[in-house]
Amino acid sequence: MIIRAVFLDFYGTVVEEDDKYIGQICSKIADSSSKHVSASEVGYFWQKDFFASYTNSYGDTFKKQRELQISSLEKTISHFQSSGDAKELCSVLFSYGQKPIIFKESKDFIDKVTMPVIIVSNIDNEDIMLAIEEHKIDVDEIITSEDAKSYKPRTEIYKLALDVMGFDASEVIHIGDSWNSDIIGAKDAGIRSIWVNRKNKKIRNDAKPVGICNNLLDAIGYFT
Repeated sequence: MIIRAVFLDFYGTVVEEDDKYIGQICSKIADSSSKHVSASEVGYFWQKDFFASYTNSYGDTFKKQRELQISSLEKTISHFQSSGDAKELCSVLFSYGQKPIIFKESKDFIDKVTMPVIIVSNIDNEDIMLAIEEHKIDVDEIITSEDAKSYKPRTEIYKLALDVMGFDASEVIHIGDSWNSDIIGAKDAGIRSIWVNRKNKKIRNDAKPVGICNNLLDAIGYFT
């Protein structure tokens, strides 16, 4: 396997996800709901609606992630007859996205990879650029859903990254933590992948990554 470049997911792979804050928001909605619901029920509804909205957001119908996050939370608040302002509640997510917690091995991984590293992320441009600046992360290129007007697992973002960098799909490997967005998305784009399974999730059989590991440093052995 000859690899000339690494495509790298960002949130959940290089930096920690915002799960803590999503949980706090769901608890607030559940507590103020006129229905007897749990925070997990709120979270399930919200995330299902959010993922459906960004799956259908591409091309002329594309909307930035912030807008989708707020609108899906507004639907969630209404569904559970809860109080709260979606924009205000989401503000903590947006603040975290700009200053996320970095995994301890991430910068060491990027330093050790001798080939080009390209961030490929479902995120708005402003947020990831501030996060990159916050942690002084040095990569060769950053391609976002906002650039591609499409979200992973759709293939437009992968194809844009290939076009920008001038690589063929067979010459790169994509590393990410989301099975649907990263592993399935890369497969559909004809790109091999490595799954960073930090949470020891169950392995599915609808794709075959070339490697599975629980941290970024262990991923290096699969492509060098």
